[in-house]
Amino acid sequence: VGHRHGCALMENQKLWCFGEGEGGELGDGLFQDSATGVSPVGDPSAIDVAVGEISTCILRGDGTVTCWGSEEYTELGNGPGNSSQQPPTDLGLTGVTDLIGGGVAYCARQGQSDMSCWGRDPGGYLLGDLQVPTGVSIDPYAELAIRAGSRLSAGGGQTRASGRSVYGQ
Repeated sequence: VGHRHGCALMENQKLWCFGEGEGGELGDGLFQDSATGVSPVGDPSAIDVAVGEISTCILRGDGTVTCWGSEEYTELGNGPGNSSQQPPTDLGLTGVTDLIGGGVAYCARQGQSDMSCWGRDPGGYLLGDLQVPTGVSIDPYAELAIRAGSRLSAGGGQTRASGRSVYGQ
């Protein structure tokens, strides 16, 4: 579940997205909200999904990643100003085994430790805003912050957390 929309990944690898759709984040090409859920254009199959504020990315069974929605903060990974209401061509990543994302940033794990990330970096986790997937080295606490939508950070060997607390996190 993202900021104002969410997606459900079914057992048959089909995706249903619901909620706000004005930025194309539902992937149906209609730019409108859906309370009941819609299947993105092209009926993409996925093994994992990550939902951000105004975008959605999926991990396909062949280890590739596609994203759609708003490119306001470079969260689609295809350069600035390239918003997409439908799944665009894949991001050129291969061998992806895990997809994380939230807020306006996403990361894809390739192998045991290689990580490529893209999107806006308001918390300083990615070493700057990344317009296209870029290899980075992030620690587990930064990964937790990205999973939490860049509104949370944690670390220090003890359970501690900090964030904006706008939504009670």
